Amino acid sequence: MADPVKNFSKVTLLAGYNSAATVVALQTGHGAKLPDPGVSGAFNVVWWNFTDYPDPSDDPNVEIVRCTARAGDTLTITRAQEGTSAATHNASGKVHKMILALTEKTMTDLQTLISGGTFVADLSAQCNGSNKVLPCLMSMFRAHCTLRVRTSPSSIDLARILPRLALHRSP
Repeated sequence: MADPVKNFSKVTLLAGYNSAATVVALQTGHGAKLPDPGVSGAFNVVWWNFTDYPDPSDDPNVEIVRCTARAGDTLTITRAQEGTSAATHNASGKVHKMILALTEKTMTDLQTLISGGTFVADLSAQCNGSNKVLPCLMSMFRAHCTLRVRTSPSSIDLARILPRLALHRSP
């Protein structure tokens, strides 16, 4: 299953942490900027020293961690993902951030979906009963994939959504 995505998901950590920490606190209100792993599934974020390295790829201690749970502004994480090492992120006077960014895992997930020919989206959980459709890189999938929607008819009005995506409901 592909990781959830959300635009502009950059958060600031409340404190510094050693390389063994698996629960981290964010600034007040920042947890809502990230997907909810309990609803949409776990996801990877990039963690780095923002003060010294505005670009995370320049930080020699940049780390990718997997967010497996979120309670308000507290994240439960699994360290050292995608070939990175668990690093200490607690330099005095430094601001550390996390961002939900395009990573190698995200690209592998997309390639798997495209090569499989079918992109399955469970919109009932992601849309919370509204007619909002999350950005799913539809322009890329339209050319290469079939979209199957699993949802209950009462929760989402497919007749209104599908024309906006330039897709057609198959029997």
